[in-house]
This record gives sequence, structure tokens and C-alpha cells, in this order.
Amino acid sequence: MNVTGLILAGGKSSRYGKQKLFETFDNEPLYMSSVRALKAANITNYSIVTNEQLAETFQRAGHSVIVEPQAHGGPLRALYHGFHALKNEPGEWFQVLAGDLPMIHGELLLTLQNTAIEDVEADIVLPIHKGRAQPLHALYHRRTLHTLETIIEHADHMGALYDASSTKYLAFADEEKGFLNINSEHDWQGSF
Repeated sequence: MNVTGLILAGGKSSRYGKQKLFETFDNEPLYMSSVRALKAANITNYSIVTNEQLAETFQRAGHSVIVEPQAHGGPLRALYHGFHALKNEPGEWFQVLAGDLPMIHGELLLTLQNTAIEDVEADIVLPIHKGRAQPLHALYHRRTLHTLETIIEHADHMGALYDASSTKYLAFADEEKGFLNINSEHDWQGSF
């Protein structure tokens, strides 16, 4: 399976109080947890979708960067810009991850890939964790770019994309820690 990774890392971190993506976790910046998970799932071609303010830091660290033309437009717009920038890449699938996932791991991503192989009609393999959709952990077929182009002008949330697509919902156990994300400094306490 040929998969390209997209790490969405352009948020304000307003609830955190400062940019959380560069906080240290396992002796590396937090966003590197997503990079490591992609590589563990055999996804070595990836880009970080971010804003102009953060782009240089990611580039200096040697990452491929896609800069959103308008910062802080939300995950749906970041996804659109990432897909659009990579539309000529050879991969059929895009593994999307947020940049604030300390416990994300390759096995979770491989489970999504195996589901996509089994369900050839799916355009999106969307994890469900604790009853909630996790679109910033999902696997998207390149066919979703067309759907994104159709809805981007009037949609403002990720649900619009998976509602308009052939989506395979995949439930995960409540105990799965790979979905933990960091929104505030308090989230570090007792989460691991």
C-alpha cells in the first residue's frame, strides 16, 4: 500500500498558552511522535502542513513543509491544502495525523491500512474512539480530494467531509492511548 503522510501542525495552541508542538516529549519535540508513528507504519514520505510562522522551524529540522495560504483556517482547510499540494504524488492514500499526539503508534496506523485493503470501496477509514470520530487520525484515499474541492467553500468542519464520502468507521477500544492529544498543560498529568 502506497501511503503519504500529512501531519497537521498549524494551530494556535491557544488553550495551551504557548506553542505545544515544540514541547519536549521522549527527548524530542511533541510533533515527532507523529513522525515516528508514520515511519513505524512504513510511511516515509510525509509533509507537515503548517502556517508561515511555524514553517521555518519545521524546515530547519529537515521536514517537508506545506504552508497554508491563510493561517488558522482549521483542520478541514489544512487537509485541503495538504491534499492539493500533494495531488501529483504517487500514493493512493494519505495518512493524516495531528501534531499533538504523544502516544500515537505505528500499529494503530497499520490497522487503518489493513482495513483500507479489506474495504476497497472506502474513501476514508475513520477511527472511532470513545464514541467520537477521530478525523485527525484517519486514512484518506486521494478520491477525497474531489469531495474536498466540492465542499470546501461551504463546509467548516471535518464531519462534512466524511459525511460526503464513502467512510468506513472503525471502532477502537476505550483503553487505546494512541488517540490522546494535548490541548492544555494539564493534559500531560496522569495521561501516560
